[in-house]
Order: sequence, then structure tokens, then C-alpha cells
Amino acid sequence: MGTDSPFEDAVIGAIRSWGYDVQPQVGVSGFRIDIGVKHPSRPGVFMLGVEC
Repeated sequence: MGTDSPFEDAVIGAIRSWGYDVQPQVGVSGFRIDIGVKHPSRPGVFMLGVEC
């Protein structure tokens, strides 16, 4: 699933430029977190959620 806005794309670009892996639209129900930042040393774990 992609992003909802160019602003989210810009935020994702900034976070990736810091060396982090991100996933847009994290969740399984009607409400999703805009951006999930994956933990660098714990596969399958998110360390931060960003709402735009």
C-alpha cells in the first residue's frame, strides 16, 4: 500500500536518508499508522510510528 500524500513521501524520504527502513500504511484494520519505522536490529519489529 502506498502513501496518502506528497508530504508523507517527503517524510519517508527524510527517514530513509537517515538509514532507516520504513513501511507506509502499517496496520490491518480501518485505521492505519501513516509510516512505520522498522527496528534496525530486530526483524519484524517497528520502533516508531509516524502520523502525518
